[in-house]
Amino acid sequence: MEDFQRTEGLALFLGTVNPDAARIYERLGWQHINGSKLMVNLSGTDDYDSFIRRYFATSIPSKICRAKPASRIPIIPLIIFPHAWSILDSNISLYSTNIEPQLSCLGLYRRYDYLRTHCQGEWFTVITEEAKVLGISSAVYKGGNRYQVDGFCHPDHDFFLLDSFKLPFTGVTPRRL
Repeated sequence: MEDFQRTEGLALFLGTVNPDAARIYERLGWQHINGSKLMVNLSGTDDYDSFIRRYFATSIPSKICRAKPASRIPIIPLIIFPHAWSILDSNISLYSTNIEPQLSCLGLYRRYDYLRTHCQGEWFTVITEEAKVLGISSAVYKGGNRYQVDGFCHPDHDFFLLDSFKLPFTGVTPRRL
């Protein structure tokens, strides 16, 4: 933790369903995140709710891009945010933590990347200049030149003005989603 904080890290996430392990982590300064089995250790003195509000408060969407391995950690705060929507992404069966507790943080990236590695589809992120992820979208090939597209974004950015972006897999400029 000292090395992480010294290098200006903001938050470390972990998931545990073991109550004994959770008690040990609590004694070491980790906090539980509501709606999940995840815990966080913050560099600052904030509680998680204050941290996450501040984390997204000044975020401005910068670009839409094909998701990269560097998205593995930045997708976590967005996914575990308590969204009002029940289903966040039907292509990977991802639900809001208001509906279903998130049990893992390591498996989130794998669920999305499975689409790509098994040639079933593709996924994209809306990111800020600081590489914060504000939105995630997936597209699954359904055959016959048809795709099922789904996704979600942070509630403060519940609009996508995509007129200036082109989705790499179709070449079609989408309209407002």
